[in-house]
Amino acid sequence: YFALESCEYKRHFLSYQPYYSVILNIDLDHVDYFKDINDVINAYEEFANSSTKMIIANGDDENIRKMNITKDISYFGLKDNNDIIAKNIEYSKEGIKFDLVINKENIKTDDKGDKMMPIIGIMLFICAIFSCLMSFMTK
Repeated sequence: YFALESCEYKRHFLSYQPYYSVILNIDLDHVDYFKDINDVINAYEEFANSSTKMIIANGDDENIRKMNITKDISYFGLKDNNDIIAKNIEYSKEGIKFDLVINKENIKTDDKGDKMMPIIGIMLFICAIFSCLMSFMTK
């Protein structure tokens, strides 16, 4: 596998048919091209439904939840309505420590049962969560 970050501008990402699609957020961007937020959501929806295996998406993003998805999808995030949830989050100068729950089961990767990521910032943390999920889903 390899990861590719793709751009939604002018729907360029519709040229790809990925095995897995990871969608972190949907915002109104590229207003010179997209009519409104619904146009952006529709573009992402078309992209996600072109995935051949499944979609992994940030379930905490309200625009992502508006998509009409016809493929298998797993939502990750911090809220309890997700399939993959980061809980017991502790921030420190060394990074972020958290528990990862996948389908209501705590996933342990070490003797302590917690994870420490030497990262700072919410977007890096979200990327860490979906990275854990990808490694779990593609075993």
